[in-house]
Amino acid sequence: MSRIISTVKEAGLLRQLLFALTVFLVLMAPLAFLEESREGFRFFATVVAPALIPPMFFVYPLDMTMCLVKKDGAPEPVAARLSRMIKLNMWSMLALLCAWLPFFYSLLA
Repeated sequence: MSRIISTVKEAGLLRQLLFALTVFLVLMAPLAFLEESREGFRFFATVVAPALIPPMFFVYPLDMTMCLVKKDGAPEPVAARLSRMIKLNMWSMLALLCAWLPFFYSLLA
């Protein structure tokens, strides 16, 4: 657990905010099945949060690509840190996919 926390701490502010948004969206996934509402918190849970998921699947690969570009030719400590950031991005993307897949599957079924 401390390794995950240290990896998040060394990630930088923008990646920390991306990770925090991902954790928040993963926690919001079960609430997306509520009856749709146009006001209050249910509006965010049933309309805004599901709309944020597809762009996240563009942001994560873009960040991973940028990490790979910066990693090429970087000193060993920097390359190791960027490798950890790529792994953090992959695990975050997997968690987002697992949390929201039932909701999007129910839309298509």
